[in-house]
Amino acid sequence: MKLDEIRGFATDDLSQKVTEAQAQLFKLRYSAAAESLENAKAIRALRKNVAQMKTVMRERELTTAAGSSESES
Repeated sequence: MKLDEIRGFATDDLSQKVTEAQAQLFKLRYSAAAESLENAKAIRALRKNVAQMKTVMRERELTTAAGSSESES
């Protein structure tokens, strides 16, 4: 998933996708431990996607916090 696609999601959808991706990551790790994983690079790609989604969520938190603190001044 591209960063532009991630930024296009609403915050609620993004948090739901993070939860789904973390569940999928758990399944992939379990498969890797059981030595039945076919594509080991999938774990790395999924971790990267989760990190990007969390980064976008944090950026949004900071912009809303900065916007509210400016209006208080």
